[in-house]
Amino acid sequence: MNGLSVTELKAKVSELFNLGLRFDRAFSRLERLRAVAQQNPATYSRYNELAARGNAVRSAISGAVQRVQSIYSWVKDNLGVNLGALPLIPIAVIGTLLTAIAVARSWIVEADNESRRLEIIAALPESQRARALAEHAAAPTWSGNLAKMAMWLALGAAVVFVLPKLLEKR
Repeated sequence: MNGLSVTELKAKVSELFNLGLRFDRAFSRLERLRAVAQQNPATYSRYNELAARGNAVRSAISGAVQRVQSIYSWVKDNLGVNLGALPLIPIAVIGTLLTAIAVARSWIVEADNESRRLEIIAALPESQRARALAEHAAAPTWSGNLAKMAMWLALGAAVVFVLPKLLEKR
């Protein structure tokens, strides 16, 4: 087939849908903390950068889901087969699916870590909050850097290991 068995492909599609739900929860949690981030310009800039990347991830998830759904619909409408024709999913769609999963996982980890830090800062007394926000803004984002590194490693691994297998099966 395309390097993935039908069972593995169905599992990846299910994983993407579940990640989409986790992504929505992480993004909503982050959005609820906007007012806390706005109290410090550097923190707000960092927040906006994370939210912008989140919107890009949302587009990647949405695009992958739409591609899979359109393939399912086309197969059902034109071939009369319902969901059993997963081997007909084009290689590009499988690549998009795997990439969306890797990127979504990475962003969710980073957003959850940032949200946790902002929630802790929000719980501080007003007199300590400004100082904590300034320290937070100045601190390197280990989790952010690790999440970005994990995202690029996952994308690189997909290109190096998965893509050649998919192309050679073609």
